[in-house]
Amino acid sequence: MELYAADSSAEADCCSMAAVTLQESSENTSDTWRMELMNRIKAIDASRIVIHVREPSERLGSQLASLLSALGANRVERRVVDEVPLSNQVRYFHLVDREAGEVVSDALGLVFDEVALREFTDYQPAPSPGLIEIWVR
Repeated sequence: MELYAADSSAEADCCSMAAVTLQESSENTSDTWRMELMNRIKAIDASRIVIHVREPSERLGSQLASLLSALGANRVERRVVDEVPLSNQVRYFHLVDREAGEVVSDALGLVFDEVALREFTDYQPAPSPGLIEIWVR
């Protein structure tokens, strides 16, 4: 697996702005798509979301966790890893978690131009249902 070593401070700043914009827009009911996204995240409340970042992207991981929490996600964790894929990814491991993966991917669309939704249903040993992983390049 190749490593991506770009500085993510610009993406972290973008994430901070997305969180502020989200908070401001939640007060304005005319912005229905953001409210819909918040409702969709609350509907996947049982999901555990784990954000994987490399050490240089730790700030971005923290900002993503804040954004997801602001949207209503309750179980968000961060992990620093040595290697990440070359693209931003949301992974799910059970078909029943596909919708949750789609919701998380849509939320990350507030920050990133591209987020790939990846099915890992053949991964062994399979983690418990409800796990959604975010891998940040």
